Amino acid sequence: MKNAYVLLALLISFTTFGQKKDFSNIDTLMTTLYEVISGPGEQERDWETFYDLFHEQALMGPTRKNKEGITKFNAITPYRYVELSAPQMRNNGFFEEELARKTEIFGGVAQVMSAYQFRFKPDGPVIQRGVNSIQLVFRNGRWFITQIFWQDETEEHPLPDWADKKN
Repeated sequence: MKNAYVLLALLISFTTFGQKKDFSNIDTLMTTLYEVISGPGEQERDWETFYDLFHEQALMGPTRKNKEGITKFNAITPYRYVELSAPQMRNNGFFEEELARKTEIFGGVAQVMSAYQFRFKPDGPVIQRGVNSIQLVFRNGRWFITQIFWQDETEEHPLPDWADKKN
């Protein structure tokens, strides 16, 4: 009987292992985006699910002003993002949460403006807030992220009224 329970547990784990999430709606995709990168230090993220969020030609990166005051977009791939971010996430933890969202959809394209904040500990101080601009395309019955670029909140650029929910 004990062997039957072990066999049943193995079958359940094999049927759920490697299953991809259903990204046929934007809410699931957005929730997964924030969940998959968040967690305590020393916790390995589910990078396979992270990569599954993105179109194969996706780009992402921050927008920041350079020394001359010109806003620049530093484009990287999701793979490069993981290379650069994973060590910091392992060392310090990283907890990013969505504060508010505005979504516009036209046919098979969508634009999501997602206000965020992040902390290094779940109950720690907010380190930074800002807005993620996320472009999506609907293909083969699901949404894919084609681009994410973000800008941190500054004195010059506070969060917009729709997004400013201070915690």
